Amino acid sequence: MAIVTLVRFFSVPLFLHAWSPEMYGEWLILYSLLVYFSLGNLGFSQAAANEMTMFVARGERDKALITYQSTFVIIGLISVALVGLAGLVGWVLPLERWMDLKFIGGNGLRLIVLLFVAYVVLSFLMQLFMAGYRCEGRYHRGLFYSNGALLVEFGALWLVLFMGWSPLAVAVSMLAVRIVAVVVMLVDLRFVVPWLRMGTGHAEKAELRRILGPSLAFAALPAGNTVINQGVIIGIGAILGPVAVVLFSSLRTLTNLVTRVFDLVNQAFYPEVSMAWGAGNKELLRKLHRVSCQASFWLGLCAVAGLAVFGPWVFGKWTQEKVVLEMPLFWGFLGLVLLRSFWYTSYVVPSAINQHQRLTFAYLVASAVGLGASLVPLAMNLPLVWAIGGFATVELVMVAIVVPKSLGLAEDRASGFLAAALPPPNPMALLKMTVSKRV
Repeated sequence: MAIVTLVRFFSVPLFLHAWSPEMYGEWLILYSLLVYFSLGNLGFSQAAANEMTMFVARGERDKALITYQSTFVIIGLISVALVGLAGLVGWVLPLERWMDLKFIGGNGLRLIVLLFVAYVVLSFLMQLFMAGYRCEGRYHRGLFYSNGALLVEFGALWLVLFMGWSPLAVAVSMLAVRIVAVVVMLVDLRFVVPWLRMGTGHAEKAELRRILGPSLAFAALPAGNTVINQGVIIGIGAILGPVAVVLFSSLRTLTNLVTRVFDLVNQAFYPEVSMAWGAGNKELLRKLHRVSCQASFWLGLCAVAGLAVFGPWVFGKWTQEKVVLEMPLFWGFLGLVLLRSFWYTSYVVPSAINQHQRLTFAYLVASAVGLGASLVPLAMNLPLVWAIGGFATVELVMVAIVVPKSLGLAEDRASGFLAAALPPPNPMALLKMTVSKRV
């Protein structure tokens, strides 16, 4: 969590120190392509990780190996398709005119697109390796390598910007670090989980068909994020210009630091939920759901309160006073974080056992509707804060559908869940639960 927060928080002042707000705004617009390319994984790695963890919990490592190698095959096919897509986007489509790019263009723009695709392909492999670590209860080890790579990538970024190099050099540094990370994780995984061999000999078409539904459902969640997040960024850039993009993106990054608190809890409980379901332990599943939601809600509440007090001062120092803070927009983003705390961790239960299809489809539809709800007011010359409306729509929809689904899977009642999740956490009770689990 510290590494992710460090990278996200300090990237903004680094870019603004090295580049003008206009240049940084164009980089953010172009960076949205990397996010779109990332959707190509279609959720196969995440669905495979769930299946492999549940298989290992039942002692069926042979089936976990089939899932692992089958997923490797489909990732390879997707990667080939993405390379072709990069050629189309970079060398055929008039990106400079469509995105109104004035500082980044020419061959440098095309090479950046190609480097982004290579970066995404290597990220797919890292996600598959994470599935290997997770199924053997070594998820923390995989996080160490993936977040360590993120930290090294941030160091390379700092060096490139300090030297005053171009956006192309930034993309090259990102790819170089990712190559090293993939090699290190591949070698380490071979020693830590020796039975999980890379290859295609155990791949089966039937296994690919079986995980296709959950995989596409997983892809719907980042697709929804991309539709509304990147769509709003591109829309703001077209309607209000790159400086408004920097303001909106910077505030979203600052307030989303609270979401990293939720991610911290989710990463700890995610594999435990898969194992509890795989072993048929509903009592443990209920306890995990209650404790994780309680932790996220109260950690998020404390983080939002701290950000409400110190956020404006931090934002000024963070952006080196180059971006003027709009308080209504700031408070709107804080409100979105509070709404997310009511469902984000509860979603771990259905997603960790591959029973999330309807939820993610609803998220995708809500995101498309939310994109329109955010951009229409801007097209009508209303203030930037109106862009929050679409995001609020998405959060409210998810609160209404996720929690009931999780309660049903855990065979829990709303009254019991609320009585356990809403009071402040008891540190001694949490310690007792942790110790008893280890024993």
